[in-house]
Amino acid sequence: KEDKEKFQELIAHCKPDWPNSYIFSKCLAENVIMDTASDLPVAIMCPSVVVSTWKHPIPASRS
Repeated sequence: KEDKEKFQELIAHCKPDWPNSYIFSKCLAENVIMDTASDLPVAIMCPSVVVSTWKHPIPASRS
């Protein structure tokens, strides 16, 4: 029951400000990390763009 209450608090804290489920779930994950691992050095890395190609890599995508 306590976990469900915490989840509802997170929803109330995050959801009204975010336009879609990706950003909402990102906010939830960041809050869970801050609440449970605040004593650890943590970095959250998010790719800016994720794309796929059918046959070949995108030109100039390899170093």
